[in-house]
Amino acid sequence: MRKSSILLRLLAFFIDCTLLSFLGAVVFAAAFAGYSASGGLLGLSQALRLMSIAFLSSTLLFLFYFTYLTMAGERTIGKRIVGLRVVRQDGSPLGFGQAFARCLIHVIALPFWPVSLLTAFLCDGRMVHDIMTGTRVINTDLHSKIAPKGYPGDKEEATEAYTVGTSTS
Repeated sequence: MRKSSILLRLLAFFIDCTLLSFLGAVVFAAAFAGYSASGGLLGLSQALRLMSIAFLSSTLLFLFYFTYLTMAGERTIGKRIVGLRVVRQDGSPLGFGQAFARCLIHVIALPFWPVSLLTAFLCDGRMVHDIMTGTRVINTDLHSKIAPKGYPGDKEEATEAYTVGTSTS
């Protein structure tokens, strides 16, 4: 299994956050439209209530998105686009509990993203949420798995990575 590059992980996260931001804006617009349709004026308390709804729904959407799409060998849309997958240390897919714990730790660690990024540089590409949950992000793009001619010993890794990347279990 080949570890993913930090830049690919950041690109996948950017794609996922862009998608989630769009979905969050749709939820907020729907809540605002629903409130406006009821004929109410938007005062400070109503604005705070709408912001609370938007924050809570965005957090739940984030938890659902990253938990559901990383368990059972699946990938988030960003990871699918750049060819990454989250697996356990032994290469097997994540279960619900491990995917949820990984996502929850990720949410808690987001304000401290420089520490997590530094950890990725120092700990073989693994960020804080990966270390704490026993997971790793691998590159499943078959093109990156095929070793250049004359590169010894990568045939097994390429076969193993292809098998992990294409298994349906």
